[in-house]
Amino acid sequence: MRRPPSASTRRRQGLKGAFGRVPGAIGRYLSSDLAMGIVSVVVFVLVIKRSSIDPAYPALDLAFSALLIIALLVTAFRFGLFALCWAFFVVNIAGDSNITLLSKPYAGPAWAVAGVLFAMAILGFWLARAGEPLFGRAED
Repeated sequence: MRRPPSASTRRRQGLKGAFGRVPGAIGRYLSSDLAMGIVSVVVFVLVIKRSSIDPAYPALDLAFSALLIIALLVTAFRFGLFALCWAFFVVNIAGDSNITLLSKPYAGPAWAVAGVLFAMAILGFWLARAGEPLFGRAED
């Protein structure tokens, strides 16, 4: 039976493999996860902002885009892609509605959106408990 190659004998592909051929400490840094994260953020910013950079404040526009992409990547890696998709759904459903407690013409849709968001929060809490009682099990 053939065993899979270990991490030390496996050949790296892509940028990690190319930078890993550089000798010394510079090669180790360039092939590290931190350097790959920095390269990923720079590439994402350049791809996203290739034709829509603000001419008045280009540095501020690029910095804000980099910060936004870092926040999205951290959220995706920390909480998962499913949580990130739900966050986008909540922003899209709640971002365009007027939230009010008064008797305005848009109070009905506002209460419907608030109800959907509240139901999603209750469902998330119930799923996170995984069938356990709210305050834990009693000692027997």
